[in-house]
Amino acid sequence: MLLRDGPERLEEKIKAQLNGWRSATVNIAIIGKSGSGKSSFINAFLGLDEDLDEGAAETGCTETTMEPTHYLVPNKPNLKLWDVPGIGGVKHQDRDNYLEKIKLETYDGFILMTSKRLYEEDCWLAKTIHLASRSLFLVRSKVDEDVSAYKRKFKNRKSYAECLKLVKEAISKELTENLAQEGFVRDQKFYLIDNLEPENTDFDFQMLLEDILASLNDIQREVVAFNIKTCKQSKHQA
Repeated sequence: MLLRDGPERLEEKIKAQLNGWRSATVNIAIIGKSGSGKSSFINAFLGLDEDLDEGAAETGCTETTMEPTHYLVPNKPNLKLWDVPGIGGVKHQDRDNYLEKIKLETYDGFILMTSKRLYEEDCWLAKTIHLASRSLFLVRSKVDEDVSAYKRKFKNRKSYAECLKLVKEAISKELTENLAQEGFVRDQKFYLIDNLEPENTDFDFQMLLEDILASLNDIQREVVAFNIKTCKQSKHQA
């Protein structure tokens, strides 16, 4: 293509990309261990009910996503969410094979879903995404279940607000320490959410949505910059 079009056509293509960065499509993958709440998050993000709405992501306590599946976001034509198979599932235990299966390099950003605790696979995914220079949103789902567990632990001697505070402190400490042990030294913001009650202001679902949408322009610029770099490399190789 380059040899046929010539360097002048390539320069025109680069200029067009620079001028049209706002139209670049952003592909964000929801990634994580099987059962971490990836599909439930997609339904909550899109405002879909699995039992009532056609096109909702299938959910379950075991892995339900066998192949990457994309979902369009209403009023955001340049944003695609991808539900990808969970690591740890029967079909995706080998790490290298897993990255090949989900085609990690095709996504511009990742929402890493975790639940209950930060597993070795979660830390590995965070490092892999960071090394690939992709945007990362680190999420702990099912935090409502953690709060309920704390209330049972203290036999209701502590209030909901006290248990929520303890849960947030414990998760913050765990995420920070575990990522540091894996050599992930970059400060990483994280979000505590309840997929079943996304409007609950005790958690960070709305903040997560706002941050994802606010970051789109930056990610679009990065997508265009990467495409231009690829074009220039092709030019030099020709």
